[in-house]
Parts: sequence; structure tokens; C-alpha cells
Amino acid sequence: MDSKQGASLLRDIIRMSLRKQGYLQKKEISCCGITLTQCHALIEIGNAGEMAANECAKLLNLDRSTVSRTLESMVKGNLVNRKENPEDRRYVTIELTDKGRNVFTSINESLEAYYSKIIDSIPSENRRVVYEALPHLLKAITESTMFDTKIEDLISKQVKGDASNE
Repeated sequence: MDSKQGASLLRDIIRMSLRKQGYLQKKEISCCGITLTQCHALIEIGNAGEMAANECAKLLNLDRSTVSRTLESMVKGNLVNRKENPEDRRYVTIELTDKGRNVFTSINESLEAYYSKIIDSIPSENRRVVYEALPHLLKAITESTMFDTKIEDLISKQVKGDASNE
């Protein structure tokens, strides 16, 4: 398989995986009564124990105003608490409430069961390859320069290239 075919295969597999994951997350989260963004924030806060709102925004790759609105609705829903730093009132950390921890645990248990089924469906002799490849894939995606270029620019270049071939 050449590089172009490999890239096409990778793109298709990731696209299908993201679509399936999106469906799974919507299905899973709808039973908890929270949005997908709230779920991602809940998981990051739960994993960290507590964090600043700007850390949460960075991890979720969202702007601070979106995260601020998300966290505000989570405070109203009794999923998280805000804690002001007594020395610097501008610095606020977020932590899960008891209700938030229960939702966090429920989501994690469901996802753990789901991913265990996926891993169990991979032949045991191939699992090590998957475990070793995934961190490399994540690193390559994270370091990709694709997001340094506007997608519109990429499409425009392709369209211009196609037009010049006619």
C-alpha cells in the first residue's frame, strides 16, 4: 500500500470511528441528561480532581466563554462547584459535586464496558500492536500541521488543481 492509499484508509477509518464514537457518546450522555460538552468537561474535571476553568478550556480545545457557559450550567445542575482561591479571588478552580462524581462514575463504567468489548473482539495476538500504535497515532494527529492551514485553503487548492487538469 502506498502513502496515498494509506492516508486514504486512515482518513476513512478515523472518520467512521469518530462517527461511531459520536453516536455512542450522544446515546450514553442522553441518559444522564447532560450535553456532550458537559460530558467532556465532567470527565476532564473528574480525572484531574479539580482544575481551573482556563485549563478545562485548553483541554477541550474550546474558547473560555463557551467553557464558562458550560460550567455555569453544570453549577446550576449541581454537577460541579466553583472554589475561589482565598489569596487571589480571580483564580477559581472547579471540582465535581457528589452528583457530578456519580455521573462521572456512571459514564466511566459504561465506557469501560464498551471499550472492553472492543478490545475483547480483537484477536489477543494483535492487541499489542494496537496498544503500541495508538499513542503514535495520537502524537501524529496532535503534531499535524493540518490545523495551521484553513480547510477552505486546502479545498481551494484541490479545486484549482482539478480545474487546471481539464
